[in-house]
Amino acid sequence: MFQVRSRRIRPHLDDKVLASWNGMMLGALARAYAVLGDETYRAAAERNLAFLRGKLWDESNKTLYHRWRQGERDTVQLLAATPIYAPAFSIFTRPPSTKPVWSSLSPWPTRC
Repeated sequence: MFQVRSRRIRPHLDDKVLASWNGMMLGALARAYAVLGDETYRAAAERNLAFLRGKLWDESNKTLYHRWRQGERDTVQLLAATPIYAPAFSIFTRPPSTKPVWSSLSPWPTRC
């Protein structure tokens, strides 16, 4: 069966990175850290946020772009085109700091 499959034309690789999906992942990782206290989730959330800030966020005009692929972002501006995204991505307008912001990303209280 593998030999027959190997003769087929492979489907297109969907390797784009979307701000919306990464925003959902960032929220989930932040909630996981807030509830479980596992540093693995906090570290993953920080890496995700650093990528989004570095590749999809334009500080000069406070714009979050939609897609990243092959080293370039697209021209679709989420915050400029859809103001409803602004509260969800308000973390981008805060200056990066060493102070944790995870409790503000989580709608649930931290563990007791």
